[in-house]
Amino acid sequence: MIVAASLVGVLGAVSVLVVAIVVVGTAGRVIPAWGASRRVRRGEGDPVTVCRVRVQRRMRSRGFLETTEPDGRTTWWPIVFHPDLLALTPGATARRATWAGAGAFLIEPDLLVLPSGRRSRRPPGTLVDAPRLNADDLRARTARFGSLRRRIVLDAPAAVGAPVVGVLWVLVAGGGIGAFVAATILAALVAVWASAIGGSDPS
Repeated sequence: MIVAASLVGVLGAVSVLVVAIVVVGTAGRVIPAWGASRRVRRGEGDPVTVCRVRVQRRMRSRGFLETTEPDGRTTWWPIVFHPDLLALTPGATARRATWAGAGAFLIEPDLLVLPSGRRSRRPPGTLVDAPRLNADDLRARTARFGSLRRRIVLDAPAAVGAPVVGVLWVLVAGGGIGAFVAATILAALVAVWASAIGGSDPS
């Protein structure tokens, strides 16, 4: 009983720590996005031309805006997926404002695109250009890729290593099947959260 109670206490403490990390990590993405979006809505920032690209790396798919800067440089900004991005054509005109390292875009006529991270050099992985869609394809893809089910299916592979975490927990901290299940679920939830907040692209 003492060992079981001790194990429950440790799992509880780890759960609290994980929740704290998730809250801080989410705030670290939401607050800069909020600040940048306020600036761009006020008309601040720089004019740029943008092209949506999807970067495929192993089992992860992430959305970026490839931007051409006023001086001709090309930069890549990770973004939060929105179904309206499917209608974006390469070379679209936008305004970009930054705040705390994050960049929000207002793409003409009125599409606000939020960041999912900081600007980067060419992201590792395979760059896939967004296709040009006719009206029928656009409606079909918007209905398909805008669904919550599609997002969950996309982010789920990030949790493939969760059972390994569960096994390691049992080996290091002890406990039986209950500890394994709890640690596995906790690791899976954190992995899916990290994939989602990192700007996963279901298209």
